[in-house]
Amino acid sequence: MIYSKLSFIQSKGKFLLLAFTGTLFLLSQPAFPQYFTHGMEPAQLYGVHEIRLSSTTDTPNPFDTHAEITFYPPPPHPSVQIPLFYDGNHTWRGRAYITTPGRWTWRTHSQDDSKLDNRSGFFNAVDSALPGKLRIHPHNPKAFADERGRTFLNIANTAYYLFSGDPGADTWREFIQEDWDLGIRMLRGLSQGKFAPELFEGDTDLDKLNLAAFQRTDLRLTWMLNTYPGMYVEFILFQFEAEWKEDESFWASLTAAQKDRVLRQYVARYAAFPQILWEIHNDLRYDPGWNNTKAAIEKGTYLKKHDPWGTLITTGAYRDAPFPFPHEPWVSFIHIETLNALTADQVADYAHLPMPVFNGEDRYEAYRGPAHPQYYYRRLMWTWLLSGSSATYGQRWHNRDGATINQPLTPYSQTNYRGLHSVKLIRPFFEDRAIDIALYRDADGLGQDADYRGEANRPQIAAHGNKSFLIYHPNATEAKHGAKSDTEITAGLILDLTSYSGSYRAQWFNAHDGRTAPGGEISSGGKVLLRAPWIGVDVVLRLEQLKITK
Repeated sequence: MIYSKLSFIQSKGKFLLLAFTGTLFLLSQPAFPQYFTHGMEPAQLYGVHEIRLSSTTDTPNPFDTHAEITFYPPPPHPSVQIPLFYDGNHTWRGRAYITTPGRWTWRTHSQDDSKLDNRSGFFNAVDSALPGKLRIHPHNPKAFADERGRTFLNIANTAYYLFSGDPGADTWREFIQEDWDLGIRMLRGLSQGKFAPELFEGDTDLDKLNLAAFQRTDLRLTWMLNTYPGMYVEFILFQFEAEWKEDESFWASLTAAQKDRVLRQYVARYAAFPQILWEIHNDLRYDPGWNNTKAAIEKGTYLKKHDPWGTLITTGAYRDAPFPFPHEPWVSFIHIETLNALTADQVADYAHLPMPVFNGEDRYEAYRGPAHPQYYYRRLMWTWLLSGSSATYGQRWHNRDGATINQPLTPYSQTNYRGLHSVKLIRPFFEDRAIDIALYRDADGLGQDADYRGEANRPQIAAHGNKSFLIYHPNATEAKHGAKSDTEITAGLILDLTSYSGSYRAQWFNAHDGRTAPGGEISSGGKVLLRAPWIGVDVVLRLEQLKITK
């Protein structure tokens, strides 16, 4: 992109672009700060630090050269070993995820290349504002948290072509920026921006990797880390090598050495990036004995063993299929796909598992989209969040009208889509009120629709002990493809506070446009009838327990 004279400032975890009049020039990276650092530069806590080495050793296939780098953080932190990876032009790179400030040292080892053996050095790491990798929440195993223990409010979008080199994907920076401004904090992207990844140098040479594709992804992840360090990526490593719901044979046909080259490259190149979560496959069928099933277990086991920083791992089955590997030791969280899951009933199927549930796909607005997307997607997000889970807005997945992709990564403002118009209100609702959703638990049994309109209008209720309640009332005509607000009804609910004591302050939130209204003081000890102040919209009700003053 071309901008006039520029500078960047940091604000709320991102960088704002300030333009001034003056000479035009091209900008490739923000000048300050850098969270991806090199060599002797000060490394940033929870950033990536890279050591670059050269070797002129002549070898028929540099991808067969085994070399490792061991990073030694300051005591008492344990050392970390990871492969060096070949990056073309006699260049080798070793990357560390920085887990503590202080003086770090490093040393290499290679029996295959003496020029990569016994090299050493040091660098210093300093504190930063980076959130770091996502982890399982320390106080709620059904939620995500960053390295600092802060709850991650997951509102996601599908961006399969985020790392694509195809025409029409050169808008990826604008796409990320707009999604950030709309409250999205996770993007779902194919690791090479293609449903059939081009892992190898050619169709017949399966012993050398396609560096151009790996490097393109590399550059975009680096830009994201430096510019939007709070934007995470569910990083889909492998996708269709066969027709949908069919078994895949390509991976099974590779030799052990060919598989190792690919997996070693993924770990060595990408594992240090704090913003990724591994998704091994997406949208596959896993029958007993199938290649798909064996491949997922093989890849997941490899990542669990060889990723030294414990990046979260999952894999994806096709729509409405149960999660296939709930008890595999490499699985960190549940990834499912649904259709019309506006009541979030699927979350209960995994209540017994101590890990987050993420709905990675429901409907795509650009492909068989809902009849009323603005309503549909905000309801999807509210119900899944208040059920202790999270969901995804699907902007688009493919141009089904032809063989070529037509602008696969169009920024939201350049479309006629409406699915995020009200979703953008959800993050400010939580952040402006300092509401930690990980403290809440599902409590749907406490309430019902005051007009007895059935399951489609079941209020979604989450309780933080007896301190606070968050209630979403869908006020809907239905809970399927055609769902919309019932314009003739004012949302009402009957809330059973029989087992609670004290009084609560009520505040209403209009889920459509973000307006708020006070709801007065609510007494507990029985059932109460509550009506929203607006007719014809879905609403959120927040109840906060009043402190007893003496």
